[in-house]
Amino acid sequence: MFLPTKTTDVTEELEVEFSQNPQIKHDIKTFEQDWINKPVDQIINIGIPGLLALRKGKILNVLSDFNEEEIKSALLKRVAGSNESNNKTDEPENDIEFKLQEYEAITKLSSNKYFKLQNQDLNLYSDQVKNAVDQIILVNSMLQTKALVGFTRNSPTEVDYKKARSLMWKKQPSLPDRWLPAIQNYAEGIFIKFNKNLFSTNNELVKKRISYLQKLQENLDGGVLKEVNLSKELLTIHTISHLLIKNLSFDAGYGAASIGERLYVDPKLDMYGVLIYTAQGDAEGTMGGLVGSGYPDRFDNLFSNSLRQALWCSTDPVCNEIIPKGFNLGACYSCTLLPETSCEILNSFLDRGVVVGTQNEPELGYLRPT
Repeated sequence: MFLPTKTTDVTEELEVEFSQNPQIKHDIKTFEQDWINKPVDQIINIGIPGLLALRKGKILNVLSDFNEEEIKSALLKRVAGSNESNNKTDEPENDIEFKLQEYEAITKLSSNKYFKLQNQDLNLYSDQVKNAVDQIILVNSMLQTKALVGFTRNSPTEVDYKKARSLMWKKQPSLPDRWLPAIQNYAEGIFIKFNKNLFSTNNELVKKRISYLQKLQENLDGGVLKEVNLSKELLTIHTISHLLIKNLSFDAGYGAASIGERLYVDPKLDMYGVLIYTAQGDAEGTMGGLVGSGYPDRFDNLFSNSLRQALWCSTDPVCNEIIPKGFNLGACYSCTLLPETSCEILNSFLDRGVVVGTQNEPELGYLRPT
């Protein structure tokens, strides 16, 4: 997710424009490839003037909010060539650090031209929603970047992020020659921050159900699922996310395979949220249907219907028995599982039981409809 920068430095603002503005980013990229690590005097006297004269000064026109000297200085900094020690930043180094940075940006309503948020007044929503949710934020516009950071020829559950990334290069190059293949999409979505008091009670029945999944996770040698911080909060919020996506595919007009989730759940970091979004490569972005489902009346119905439908599955009582099915409990394709493109953690760690209870133990659910 492309987030607002934390600095007011003009150079940083120009870096955003160089990388993201569709009118100039391809020219900037070509310039960078042609001139990176070239002698500074040649960059100043030949490279930068040539770029700024391109297409009748298009770059200067597009960046008219900045003066010419600021643009030249930012371009020089971009291609002059820095060593590893000069490129140390506060960039996150693993997935949980990325998520914490994103979570803070969303909940604090940070924004820029590529990241537009709209906080909703919870008083306009139903009591059922207000009891479960602390914050609903509509993400009207978001720039999403997906990069290939690793690969495996075996099962994705067997290789963790660190090991997979080590396979990307025989010898890892130094900056600025280190890069990864990536794509960018424009997205919209609904961010839901859940009330942490929902999980304040110690339910022994919930502990018993989670213990089955924890034992399976402990037996893993490594991989994506091994790195998941499994908790009652994650199991509950992840399952609710799937239930909402299934219903959004009817309400918002997008197929379930086109809707994704980004989980922000870690009790140690005080994160209890999920972003449900859809993205596409067109520069104009998506059509707004998903955001529209986040407004009070429609979201009230969406939330209520999702929980009510979770009460019963066509394969119950087998589906909701405490017999792990893969890395799930009360979950199957009839009720909770999604297309693989939609789930962040391989359709794993799902359980309707902790959300709405089971036929034999209705008191189990944190959000059982009344």
